[in-house]
Amino acid sequence: MNDFIDKKMMCELKINDNIIYKNEICKIEEISKNKSYGRKKSRSIISIECVNIFNDKKHWFVEYHDKKIEIPLIEKYKCEIICHKKLSIELFNEKINKIFEIYIDNLKDRYIINKLNKINIIEGIIVLVIKYKNLLRIVEIL
Repeated sequence: MNDFIDKKMMCELKINDNIIYKNEICKIEEISKNKSYGRKKSRSIISIECVNIFNDKKHWFVEYHDKKIEIPLIEKYKCEIICHKKLSIELFNEKINKIFEIYIDNLKDRYIINKLNKINIIEGIIVLVIKYKNLLRIVEIL
């Protein structure tokens, strides 16, 4: 098992958990547990609706409740905005003393862009950033 992944049983998953589905990091939005009857009672199924946390692509799939699924180990940082450019934002993390540059997309980051547009002075604002391997995304303005 590599440093970025853990495993969990499907029946242990909850809403807002992060999973790896089709090599994409997704956040669970809805879980439906379907009961089986008859000889196959032990093989009940779970349907999951999730969304990719980096590009907002939606997925839906069904699996047996006893199947293991990969769980990404995601880092979360509180960062300060240093510079806001047209297509990117530079962030500074004081804890690890590192500067990140995040490219923003008008479609997938419209929630963050709308919140930033309402603020007069953007530099110095604290944001919550998630990181998985080399992927970064601003998820909330604090």
